[in-house]
Amino acid sequence: MQHTLTLEAANWEQRGISARDAGKHVEAEAHFARSVAEAPDRAISWLGLALSQIDQERISEAIASLYRARDLSPKSGVIGHLLDSLKGHNPARAPESYVNWLFNTYAAGFDNHLARLGYRGPEMLRQLIQQAGWQADSSRAVLDIGCGTGLSGEPFTAFASRLDGIDLSVGMLNQARRRGI
Repeated sequence: MQHTLTLEAANWEQRGISARDAGKHVEAEAHFARSVAEAPDRAISWLGLALSQIDQERISEAIASLYRARDLSPKSGVIGHLLDSLKGHNPARAPESYVNWLFNTYAAGFDNHLARLGYRGPEMLRQLIQQAGWQADSSRAVLDIGCGTGLSGEPFTAFASRLDGIDLSVGMLNQARRRGI
């Protein structure tokens, strides 16, 4: 999804990403609009514009932006999947390229998002394994499938002699490594 990029367009694009990450969707849209005005052949800027429009529930505008992005990057599974989803064509499974993109871009803020939602999964897992009689004696080998950022693996560290995690998203795995999981 890389095309012509001017310093000005890159600046607006980065501002759009930061605003969107902060939940400032109107501001993000304005920044992405400036980016596409500066460099209209950047699929990633059109995608950012579309995501900001989706965040504001302006679906027809998002579809138009996604068509522009798809014209510039026709092989993008991310753009194609979003476009299909918005048009009501929902496959049984999202393409791997979309899942990778989604969780790689979401990795840095994933734990904070779960905290805001009141997510208690890891806490509940710890209670369940203790009820099952597990002792915190580092005697078990544990495999965390779909480990994400390692958040759910944390309750198992005291129980595990070995804790391995697998995930489709390299971004999520990097977060798990930083956490020491």
